[in-house]
Amino acid sequence: MEILSYRWEEGGKVKEETLKKHIEHALELVRDVEKSRIGRYARKLGFADFSRAIRLSIIFHDSGKIFYQRPWDRLSFRGHEYLSTFIADYFFKELVKFELKNVENLDIMRNTCIFAIFFHHHAMNVRLRAPKVDKRDVENGIKMFGRFYADVESMLNGSEIEALDRALRLVAERRGAIANSTKKYVEGVVREVWFSLNRDAKLKKLAYLNLDALIVADNISAHENRGGGKRRFLKVMEEFRELYLKPL
Repeated sequence: MEILSYRWEEGGKVKEETLKKHIEHALELVRDVEKSRIGRYARKLGFADFSRAIRLSIIFHDSGKIFYQRPWDRLSFRGHEYLSTFIADYFFKELVKFELKNVENLDIMRNTCIFAIFFHHHAMNVRLRAPKVDKRDVENGIKMFGRFYADVESMLNGSEIEALDRALRLVAERRGAIANSTKKYVEGVVREVWFSLNRDAKLKKLAYLNLDALIVADNISAHENRGGGKRRFLKVMEEFRELYLKPL
């Protein structure tokens, strides 16, 4: 069974988008980000691994949708960014164990990725989007972990693959907390990240660069795979990509 990032049925017509296709397309949109204005500015700020940060943000930004795979005509993923952040946080905690010599870069990466993943939808009222999943949704989602791993394995390097495997195992072991305390846990993580960003102006700029790149890649990919959407908003996204995400 494929993991869906979108499903809408109306008038006998069905539109679907798989999570794998959505991620692959979004990654393609930022393939040359290191050669772009944003990539150059990230290096100027002292961070030479921006392409990895945006790649991981894209891979994990919709991972929480695993818990919303319900047999409905129209799937709603309201609040999935909480669950995506939950999974990403576990991933980064495991990744550092495999890359002890890269701790400083990984700390920057974790902060910027968590910020981008959590705020990539409705940043100003994100608390109104707290996840609504029950124990059955959680169990169904955990059954999809193997599929998610298979979908993204080729997009990750060796240590990232190991970290993802361990992170998914840990999340599965803590399944009881997902439906009951994800909101509190994730808001604690985001609060910690927010304090880190406000103590370091360069880190804050990197976080916003990551968020901008993710929003653009996410929305263009979604539009091209699903159709519809607000044309004016899409035009802004395309102009931003042309100016800041494509090679100079």
